[in-house]
Amino acid sequence: MLFGLLLTLVVACAGSEAGTPTPPSPDGGGKPPAPSAAEMRRWIEDIVAEGIRRPGYPADARVEQRIRDWLTGFGVEDVRLEPVTVTRWMTVEGASSVEVCRPACDGSLKLTVFPTLAVAAPRTIDAPLVRYDGSTAGLAGKIVVLDYPMARFVPGALADQSLWVHDPDADLSSTSHPNSRPQTSKAASTVVAILRARPAAIVCALDDFFDTPYVYGVPSLLLNDSIPVVYASPSARTALLQALAGSAPSARLTVVAKSEEVVAHNVVGRLRSDKTTDIVLFGSHHDGPFFGATEDAAGVSLVLAQARYWSQVPASQRPFEFRFVLTAGHLLRSRGAEAWVTAHPDLAAKTVLNVHLETPAQEYDVNSQNAPVNRNRIEPHWFYVSNAPVLVNGLKGAVQRVDYRRTMAIDPKAFPDGPPSDAKAFFSAGIPILSHISNPAYYLTIEDKLDKVSDKANEELSRVVIDVVWGLAGQTPASLRAAVR
Repeated sequence: MLFGLLLTLVVACAGSEAGTPTPPSPDGGGKPPAPSAAEMRRWIEDIVAEGIRRPGYPADARVEQRIRDWLTGFGVEDVRLEPVTVTRWMTVEGASSVEVCRPACDGSLKLTVFPTLAVAAPRTIDAPLVRYDGSTAGLAGKIVVLDYPMARFVPGALADQSLWVHDPDADLSSTSHPNSRPQTSKAASTVVAILRARPAAIVCALDDFFDTPYVYGVPSLLLNDSIPVVYASPSARTALLQALAGSAPSARLTVVAKSEEVVAHNVVGRLRSDKTTDIVLFGSHHDGPFFGATEDAAGVSLVLAQARYWSQVPASQRPFEFRFVLTAGHLLRSRGAEAWVTAHPDLAAKTVLNVHLETPAQEYDVNSQNAPVNRNRIEPHWFYVSNAPVLVNGLKGAVQRVDYRRTMAIDPKAFPDGPPSDAKAFFSAGIPILSHISNPAYYLTIEDKLDKVSDKANEELSRVVIDVVWGLAGQTPASLRAAVR
C-alpha cells in the first residue's frame, strides 16, 4: 500500500515537472487547465533568445521552425510552412552614424543614428549641417536636424468609443506615455515638407522619448530612398543642438542598410473536431522590429497556449475545428495575413471567428532622464470585436469573470478602413474578429525586452479567450455573421 502511494506521488510529480496538464477523459466532459504563465514565458524567452527577427531575418526563420516544432509536439496536425515573399530590410544597430565635422571629421563627435525603412542601400553623405527653423528655404543639399517630439498616447481616450469597458480601478485615464510609432508625431508631416526641399538627409532628433535611436518605422509613406531619413536619440539631439550653437558645421552621415526580396513563411496547423468542420482561427505574427518580447513573442505564446489547451480536449468534445496561423510580414502591412486570406478562401468561408492575439504588455513611461520607468501594472488594452451580441456579451462576461482589468471593447467598424491590426485582413474577408492589442511606450523599439512581458496579462488573456470560445459552441459562420450589427 505504501509502495503504491509512493508510486502515485512519483508519477504525479513527474507530470507536474513536465508541465503537462491532465487531459479530460473522452467521456467525462472535463476541461484541461489553461497553460501557465511560466510555460508561456519559456516560449517567449526562447523566441527572444533567437535575436532580432525582422521579416526575413535569420532569427525569424529560426522562430518559424521553433513554432512548427512546438505545434507538432502538441499534437497539432498538418503543421506546415506556407511561403510568403517579404522585403528583408537589414541594418546593423550602432553602425549608422552622424558625425559633426568642425573643421574636419575626426571622430570627436560621432553619434549613433538609426535609418528608416526607406533607406535601402548603404551610403555616406558629407554636407552642411543645419537645424530646421520652420522654413524650408535654403535646405537643399544639407543635412537637416529636425526636432522630433513623439506624440503622447492616452489609451483612456478610447473608452468613449468603446462598446464597454472593464476598469474596476478607474485608472485607465491615468495612463499617458509617448507613442513610439513615429508616424503619429506631428513632426511626420514636417518631414514630408522638408523632403520637398531636396535636402541631402534628415536627422529626426527624438524628444519626449527613451534615450535610444532604435525606433522602427517610417514617418510618412511619401519617404523615398533617394534622401536618407534617420532617427537620433534625445541625448544625441542635445549634442547636435550644442554643436549647431557655434559656427555652422558640416556633417558626415553614414547609413548601413540594404534591402532584398526573400521568402518567409506563415506557420499553420490544424486540430480537427468530431462535431463540426466550422473553424475558429487563432492568429498572431512571428516577426518583430527588434527582440519583440511583447511585439510579438507574447502574441505567439498566446496562440501556442491555445494550441496546447485545445489539443488536450478530445476531438469528440472540441466545439470547433481549430486552425493556427502564425504569420510572416506583419511589419510589411500584414503581408502574411493577407497571403493566408488570399490563399484560403474556402477556409475563410468556414471560419466562425478569427481570434488574433497581440501585445499583452507591462506599462512603462519615460522619466525626465529619458529612461523607461515601470508603472507596475498591465498596459491598457482593447479588443477589436465584431459587434454580434453573443460575441460581445460573451467577451464581456469572460473578462469580468477572469477580472482582466484595463480592458476596452471596440467595434472594428469604428474605423472606415478596418481595424488597424493584423486582423484587418480577416475582417475584410468578412470573418468576425476578436483581436487583442495594445500600444505600450516601447512598442516598435529595442526596449521591448523580457522585462516588458506581463505574466499576469498573458495568463488572464489566455483564460478569457478559452472562456469565449467555449461560450460560442454551436455557432456557425452563417449564424455569427448574421448577428453582427
